[in-house]
Amino acid sequence: MDFEFHKQKLDGVALISGKKFSDNRGFLFESFRKNVFLDNGINVDFVQDNFSYSDFRTLRGLHFQKGIHAQDKLIFVNYGSILDVVVDLRKDSPTFGEYLKFELSSENPSLLYIPKGFAHGFLTLSDFACVSYKLSAYYCPEAEGGIIWNDKTLNIDWGIDYQPIVSEKDLQLPQFTSYL
Repeated sequence: MDFEFHKQKLDGVALISGKKFSDNRGFLFESFRKNVFLDNGINVDFVQDNFSYSDFRTLRGLHFQKGIHAQDKLIFVNYGSILDVVVDLRKDSPTFGEYLKFELSSENPSLLYIPKGFAHGFLTLSDFACVSYKLSAYYCPEAEGGIIWNDKTLNIDWGIDYQPIVSEKDLQLPQFTSYL
């Protein structure tokens, strides 16, 4: 399988495309191959896989894990489409506080690699979306962190003119300025 690693302006973030093999049964897409990731400078030992199902207009995030529980993530959309957003939280980074957004879908499968030090969230664009993500550290409730999705300092353009469905927990997340 061939992968193409497209490095982004936020150092460490990569959009990864691969080959989709289709026939009358459906398609096959290889979503991870450790040796190819190593060859492209991503040396991560993934220890946990998560799967989420989200209805249209659902917005999850912006989440991260702090300290020794910080996580590298590899995002893949199994079904549907999402707008995926990453925010650089590395205070020593020249892109601290900047964000990138990506439309990921099962129709045009690709992977999004997000290293430690970034907040992450997504908005479901299709009727529903199934999203898988690999994590390099186990989830630790005490290390949870987050930023409110509509933070005025970050001013993320989610491209919507409606109120998304956001969990009560995510509505209580702090502003970005609490990390300055």
